[in-house]
Formats: sequence, C-alpha cells, structure tokens
Amino acid sequence: ALPFLAWCSEKLLPRVFEYADPRHPVHSRQNAIEILNHFALNWLFNNERFPMLIGFSQRYVQVCGSLSTDSDRIVLLNVCKGFVTVIGWDMAGDDETCSAILRYMLKSSAHEEYTIRQEALEVWTPCLSSARVTMVLQPMLP
Repeated sequence: ALPFLAWCSEKLLPRVFEYADPRHPVHSRQNAIEILNHFALNWLFNNERFPMLIGFSQRYVQVCGSLSTDSDRIVLLNVCKGFVTVIGWDMAGDDETCSAILRYMLKSSAHEEYTIRQEALEVWTPCLSSARVTMVLQPMLP
C-alpha cells in the first residue's frame, strides 16, 4: 500500500487537484472532486499512518471551498460530502473557516435539489460531536 500511496502523493493527487480548478470543464471538476473524496472520506488526508497524504488536507478544504459556488449538481453534492468530512475531522482550521463551511452547509440544506439538501443535512451529526464546532455554530442559529 505504501508504494501506491507514495505514487498518489507524488503524481496522482497533484494532477487531480489541478483538474478540480473551477476553470476546467465540468466533467473534469466532477471526476476530480469524486477522486479527492475517495481519499478524504476514507480519512487518508488525516491519518498519521500515511504522512505523505496529510499535507493534502488543507488543499482539499480549499478545493471544496473553491468548488462550493459551482453550478453543477454532482460537483455541489460532492462538495457537501467533503465538507461533512472536514467538519467530522474538526480540521476546518480556524473558527473563521469552520464558520464559513457551516454557513455554506446551512444554505445548502435549503438547496432546490433534494440530494444536495440531503447531503448538507449530514453535517449535523459531526457538529454534535465537537464542542468547538458547536460553539462556532451557536451564533448562527435562531
């Protein structure tokens, strides 16, 4: 597994992050965020057993943020999945980033597309598991 993960960190992931750029065609963004989610949702960007991948965690958060204004349903669905994972890791970084993610997820929970609403609502489970995230969230609620 380690040679494969080394190849991923040296060759695959840098290229996939390039394709996740909003300036690329929609099919490139869809595939890129789905590939990145395979790593993120399996906790590979936040696992000390794989130090060669930990450096990608903040870049992943940035990519989710840059794709959060995309107009494509598949991209947005995967951004929501990514942000659920980011909140679950409690790796949003500072409170400002955490707050921006939570505001986005609140907004997405009212999205016109059902699957995006459904995915955005998944963020509430990890929110309840983190005292810090709960404190950041509290001023946003009525």
